[in-house]
Amino acid sequence: MQAEESDMEEKLKGLRDEVHDAKAELDRLKEEETTLMNNKNRQKDEIRMIDDK
Repeated sequence: MQAEESDMEEKLKGLRDEVHDAKAELDRLKEEETTLMNNKNRQKDEIRMIDDK
C-alpha cells in the first residue's frame, strides 16, 4: 500500500513538473509572439512612411 502511494506521488510530481515546464514554454512563446508582432507593426509603419514620401 505504501509503495503504491509512493509510486503515485512520484507520478504526480512528474506530471506537475511537466505542467510547470509546459507553462514556462507557453510564457516564452507568448513573449516571442509579442516581440514578433511589435516588429511586424514597426516594419509596417516604416513601409507606410516610405510610401508616403
